Amino acid sequence: MENKNIFLNSKLNISLAFIFFSMLYISYSLVLPNFISFEILGEYNIEMKKFYVINFTTFFGFNFGILLFRIILNMNKVVRRFFFTLVVLLNAFSFLAPDYDYFLFLRFLAGMGLGVYWIYVRIKTSFLSEYSKIKFYFGTLGLVLGYVFAAMINLIVVPQLGWSAGFLVLFSGFLLFPFNKYLDTNISYFDNNKECKICLNFFFFLSGFDFYILISNIKLIYFNVFSDLYLTNLHIFILTVLLLIGIKLSKYIFRFFSVFKIIITLNLLLIFFSIIGFYTSDKLLIILVTFLIFVFQSISWSFISQFESIKDDVENYLYAFHMSIFGGLFASFVSYLLYPQIERYMFVFIMIISMVFIIAFKFSLKSN
Repeated sequence: MENKNIFLNSKLNISLAFIFFSMLYISYSLVLPNFISFEILGEYNIEMKKFYVINFTTFFGFNFGILLFRIILNMNKVVRRFFFTLVVLLNAFSFLAPDYDYFLFLRFLAGMGLGVYWIYVRIKTSFLSEYSKIKFYFGTLGLVLGYVFAAMINLIVVPQLGWSAGFLVLFSGFLLFPFNKYLDTNISYFDNNKECKICLNFFFFLSGFDFYILISNIKLIYFNVFSDLYLTNLHIFILTVLLLIGIKLSKYIFRFFSVFKIIITLNLLLIFFSIIGFYTSDKLLIILVTFLIFVFQSISWSFISQFESIKDDVENYLYAFHMSIFGGLFASFVSYLLYPQIERYMFVFIMIISMVFIIAFKFSLKSN
């Protein structure tokens, strides 16, 4: 009995590490192009409007990969290993694309691979149903630290070694391979998304839209404020650290207030500061507004995930991440359509999304 407990604890620790580093790798891969957007623009001599297509193709590839996962995961181990090796190589070598069209194609393929890999993470850790709360914590921590790590590489490494160095970091994906030896869950997919509440999925879609419409444009906004690349990258790094602080704060706020009051208050604050961001011409105030919006968004994300349907269902957290990526897909499309007015109207969308969020949240409570 004691040996069995030791085995389960060991497998639990390995699984949590696998979730943490996998989410870190995925989030780093998705957000990195946004943080080195100016370098990519200069490399391929394109205008800012065309940059949004990078996010769109990557997110589209991610969702397309989810549709193809059955084909990939039903293959034998050798073929699957080759596929994931190819994913890491495509992700890391994106910078070698000779022109912008090839770069977009590589980002689409990399996004597709990340979508398949995301499903793979769900399946390989499916035995953790009784540890869903701690699994959520490690997944969220990895997700946020992926953003922080991307911002740190952008601030410290890219100015010294060039934007290609940011992509070369993605070779770290090979470090995830050894986990497969210890997590021997059978590759068979079980779809419990029907049990995931429609409103809950909608909440994560809205949160993803809010987050990615801001993250896609943050470098442009800050550069227009500072006209200095180092200060721009420094404030992006501070911004990602604030995301981490927001996640930490949510644990303490939850002890004193109900989820209903917190969610409503946070979205009202998002509306208030979005109005300020829309009307103000003070550039430093815009910095403060974006800082606060990011903190409120991270706290809100954490509290949405406190719903019983998330805590009791081990798969729903990673499914919710998919819905946030779907929101990012639409955020990229909107950014492309509204450029160059997106810097200002971005706040309008955050305000509208927050209003819709409040209405949907109240509706979901009544329906329950």
